[in-house]
Amino acid sequence: MTDQPRQSRTRRVLRATATTLGTLAALGIAGTLVWTGSAEIAARAERLPTEATVPPVPVVTAPLVETASYTVRTRYPGRVEAQRELALGFEQGGTVAIVSYDEGDRVPEGAVLARLDTRALDARRAALTAAREALVAQADLAKLTADRQRALLDRNHVSQQRYDEARLTLSRTEAEIRATEAEIVGIDVSLDKAILRAPFDAVIGTRLIDDGTRVAGGQPVFDLFENTALHFRVGLPQAIVRGLSDGDTADVEIDGTLNSARIVRIRDDIDPATRTQSVILALDDAAEAPEGALGSLTLSREISETGAWVPSTALVEGLRGLWTVYLIDPSGELPITRRESVELIHSDGALAYVRGAFANASQIVAEGPHRVADGQPVTPASGG
Repeated sequence: MTDQPRQSRTRRVLRATATTLGTLAALGIAGTLVWTGSAEIAARAERLPTEATVPPVPVVTAPLVETASYTVRTRYPGRVEAQRELALGFEQGGTVAIVSYDEGDRVPEGAVLARLDTRALDARRAALTAAREALVAQADLAKLTADRQRALLDRNHVSQQRYDEARLTLSRTEAEIRATEAEIVGIDVSLDKAILRAPFDAVIGTRLIDDGTRVAGGQPVFDLFENTALHFRVGLPQAIVRGLSDGDTADVEIDGTLNSARIVRIRDDIDPATRTQSVILALDDAAEAPEGALGSLTLSREISETGAWVPSTALVEGLRGLWTVYLIDPSGELPITRRESVELIHSDGALAYVRGAFANASQIVAEGPHRVADGQPVTPASGG
């Protein structure tokens, strides 16, 4: 009975020993495989090209030039207006007999635009003319009578009273002639005012009456706009107006056409709605635009701020409001990129004015900055 437990323990010891030896053998084999694999990986890595032999990436570049200031061109919207415009009407009331022009017509200075019915005035003038002729006849008779009475008085054939009566009758008749002539002149003035004429070369904006309309004195009949010497009105901030003066020239764009203009008036008051000052510019004689057409005034301002103009395509958005650009560092065997954070000062769409550290850099990656990284070997190519 004693030999059996002893044999069982021996078998257990043998089994444990065999298990330990198998584990050690497996670990040895695994270690060998790991060492062999590492050696193979290292060997392959040695056979790969080094970083220095990686082909440089071709990039489009642009020159980088720092300046002490930059110029900003700003466009301000405005409106074309006639130098003179008015609501034109008859000075006196009456019935409109004829309207000669319509909306949009161009009329020369002095053109007859409309007439009132003047038949009553014509009749009154005819009556006054006839009355004047009768008074002239009476004056002729009074003069002859006064002359005869004067001759008789000289011979003491009539009294002084008779001569004075004849002389004063002549004077009264001549005064009535002058009064009648004055009435005729008044009728002629009324007849002239019954004709509505264009006060200057103009375009008819609005026609407000038709034939047969009864109008009152001063009632608008036409809206007229002068079709020469066009003006351009624009509202500008006070800070901009302070740098302007009468006679300055600027460019005004209307319907895609650039026109030269000259400042003729700067208003002192401020528009309460827009908080701007009105500036009126005279367009050149060649400018053609309808009254009320919209346009824009372009002004340039120079701002003192050190920086450089770069293409907008060269910017990569960074952190905390900064942007990133890639400069070309030519100091090594091959040109490489150098990442630099910049502050965006101004942009006009195609170009951006930025501020940053640009020491020893004369070129910048102009297009596709996302294709390169910091320290990337590159082959610069000018983007024109």
